[in-house]
Amino acid sequence: MKKGNILFSIIFSILFIACQPQEIQKKQNVSLTPKIEESAKRNPYYLENMRKALLVMGEQEQAEKLEATHLYVKFSVQTSDEVAFLMKNNIDISSTPLDILKEEKGDKVIRSTNRNEAELYGILPINKQIGAIKYELLYPLYIPNAAQFELEQNAFKLLGLATQNEREPQKGNIVFYDPISHENKPLQGVKVVLREFAKKQEVFTDQNGQFVFEKRIITPNPSFSLVFDNGYSEIRNFTVDNIFELFLPINYQLGNINIQSGNDISIAINPNENTNALLQTAAATLSALNIHRKFSEENGYFKPQKKMNIWLAKDAILSTSYAAPMLRNIAVAKLGNIKLLLQNLFGLPAPIANSLSHIVKNDLPDIYAPYYSSYNLGVNPGFMEALLHEFSHSVHFTKVGTDFWTTYIQHIYANGGYGDGTQPQSGLVAMSESWAEDLSLQCARWYYGELLYTDVFLDINTTPAYSWIPWGIYYDLFDDSNSEPWDEVSNIGFKQMYSIFNNEINTPQKYKEALKANFDQVPGIEQKIETIFNHYGF
Repeated sequence: MKKGNILFSIIFSILFIACQPQEIQKKQNVSLTPKIEESAKRNPYYLENMRKALLVMGEQEQAEKLEATHLYVKFSVQTSDEVAFLMKNNIDISSTPLDILKEEKGDKVIRSTNRNEAELYGILPINKQIGAIKYELLYPLYIPNAAQFELEQNAFKLLGLATQNEREPQKGNIVFYDPISHENKPLQGVKVVLREFAKKQEVFTDQNGQFVFEKRIITPNPSFSLVFDNGYSEIRNFTVDNIFELFLPINYQLGNINIQSGNDISIAINPNENTNALLQTAAATLSALNIHRKFSEENGYFKPQKKMNIWLAKDAILSTSYAAPMLRNIAVAKLGNIKLLLQNLFGLPAPIANSLSHIVKNDLPDIYAPYYSSYNLGVNPGFMEALLHEFSHSVHFTKVGTDFWTTYIQHIYANGGYGDGTQPQSGLVAMSESWAEDLSLQCARWYYGELLYTDVFLDINTTPAYSWIPWGIYYDLFDDSNSEPWDEVSNIGFKQMYSIFNNEINTPQKYKEALKANFDQVPGIEQKIETIFNHYGF
C-alpha cells in the first residue's frame, strides 16, 4: 500500500465542501404533465400510450380509469448515501436516459448539473417516499404486472417496437481474456442487464460465465449492459473529470443486440472484440477477485464481511501503487471516527474531513488499483498479480481486525508508503507485506499451475532482497528445500500459518514466537524456526 497525493483532497474539497446531509422528508405532490412530450410519445410505458393500447383492445372503461404506477424522473443527488438509499429501496436508476431504446456502446457516464450535484434518471413508484432527495418529473408511466403481458405487448406494437416471434428464454455467456494464461476464461459474477425502456431484467453470470433471462422479451433489439456489482464486490471508476463516477459501479453499455434469431449472446472481453480500457480493467479485477475467493474457500481463509468497494483510478490519478486500506469494511460506529480516519489516512484538514465525513461515510475503498488508458488492448499480467496481492491483504485484515489494520494504514499514509524500516510500526508492515506477497504467489500457483509459477519463482528470497520486508519467509516455512542450509523447516501449511494471526501479533518477532509455541511438540523445530527468521533479519 502507498500514500495518495494531495489531488484526492483537492478534488473532494472543490466538489463537496458545501454539502451537508439531508433529513428524510415526505415527498411533495407533483404534476403528471409530461416534461418531455416527444420523448414520452416514443415510450410504450408512457401512461397515454398504455391507455391507447387498452382502447385498441376494446377496454375503453379501463383506459379512462388507468392511472400512473410510476414516475419517470431525473434525480439530482449530492451524496453516495442518497444513491445508496435509492438502490436499497429498489428504485431503478441509471446515469443515462431510460426512455431511449437505441444506445451506443461504451461507458455509462454520470453527468453533473453543477459541481455539487449529479444527474441520475430513475423509475419512481408513484407512492414511494424518498425524503429530501431532489428530482424533476419528466412524465408518468404505467408499468403492467406479469398478468398484463398482452397490454404491454400491444403498447409496443402501437409504436412498431414489438417482434412477432415467440422465443425461448434468452441465453448467453461472457469470457475474459486472461493475460497470464493467454486463454479466454469464463467470467463469473457480472450483472447482465437487459432493458426495454422502463423495464429491465438482471441476471448474474455463473461459474461458467453463462446467464439466462427467463422472462419474455417484447422488442427484438433490447439494450444490454454489464454492471460490475454483485453480492461480494462493487468495482467503481475514479477519474479526475468526474468524481460522481464513484456513486455507482462501472456500467458498460453493449448497445442494442438483435435477438430475433434466438441465438445465444456471446460476449468476449478481449483486445480484439471490446477495446475499452475500463471494461478490460474491470473484467480483470473481477477475474482476479474470483480466483482469490475460490482459493480462499478451498483453503479456509476468511473473506471480508461487507461487499468490497474497489476503486479503479484512471491513469493513476492518486497513486501508481496498489493498496488495500479496507476502509468500507473497517467498522466505524460514529461519524466523528470517520472524520478522524479521513484526517489521519488521507491527510485532510479537519474542516474538509468534517464535510467529507457527511458525504462519503462508509463508502471509501477497500481496494485501490491504478489503470491506464493503454489497457484498451488488455491488461498486463502484473495487474492481475498485484490484485492477488491486495486480496491477500484482505483475508489478513479479516483475521486480525479493525484496530490492527487502522494502525497499519496510518503508518502507510504517515510515511509515504512502507517507510524505511525504522518506524515504530515497521514490523507490522514487514509481516503483513510479506504475507500478502507469499500468499498471492501461492494463489497464482494454485490457479495457473506450477509451469508458470515454479519453485524458483516463489522462492524469491534465498538472499533477502528487501532487508526488512521478508518476502519469501512464509514460503520457506512451507516448502521442502534441500538447497538452503538455513531452511530446515517444511510443510507448515499456509492455512496453519494463517490460523496463528491475531490482532496482537504485529511484528515478525512476535509471529516467530507464536510459531514456536504452536509447534512446540515437534522436536527441534524451535531452533529451525529461529534459524529461518535469523536469516531474514528477525
